[in-house]
Amino acid sequence: AAAAATAEYVIVPSVYTPHVARRFRLSVSGEPRPPRALSPCVAWAVESWEEGEWRGASAGGCALHETWRNNPQFAVLGVKQKSEVVVALVRQDTRADAFALGMYLVRIDAADDDLSAAPRRATTCTPRSCVATVGGMGREVTLSATLHANDDGSEARYLLVPCTRDADVEAHFTVDFFCDRPGVQAL
Repeated sequence: AAAAATAEYVIVPSVYTPHVARRFRLSVSGEPRPPRALSPCVAWAVESWEEGEWRGASAGGCALHETWRNNPQFAVLGVKQKSEVVVALVRQDTRADAFALGMYLVRIDAADDDLSAAPRRATTCTPRSCVATVGGMGREVTLSATLHANDDGSEARYLLVPCTRDADVEAHFTVDFFCDRPGVQAL
C-alpha cells in the first residue's frame, strides 16, 4: 500500500550493540520522491540506560505465567504531561538459541504500589492498566507509547516490565529509554 503524502515517519538509525558510537549516512527513497531534506521532528534524548538479568526467580516469563511479576521492573517517573517514549530491550548474551522476549508498560494507580519499595512489583496487568506491550523472537524488541499525566494533572507513574515469553529462561539484557520530554526517566 502506498503511504499518504502527508504522513510523518520517524527514522531511528541504530547499531546492533548498544552504546557503540558510529558515523552513518541516511538515504531515503521511494515513490513519490521523498523530500530532499529530512529534519528532526523531536529532540529525543536517552534519559536512562539500565542493565538487568532474568536469573532464577526473576526469570518470570510473560503475563501468561503467574510468575511474571517476578521479572525485573523499572519505575517510569516524571510523567507530568503527554510524553512520547521509545524503549529498546536488547538481549546481551551471545547464545545462538533464539527465544521470545518482550515488555509490558503498566500504568500504576497511586493506591496499587509503592514505587519506593525495593524490589518494585506490579500487582496487576489488565487491559486497563497495560499501556503498551511488545514481543518477538530475536535479540531486540522496541516499544513505543504515549504516556499521560493523571486526570487531575498530577504526575503519573508507570512500571516497565521486560520479560521472556517462557518462565525460567535466563539471560542478561539492557533497557534503553528515550523520551521527548526532559525529566521523564526509567529507574
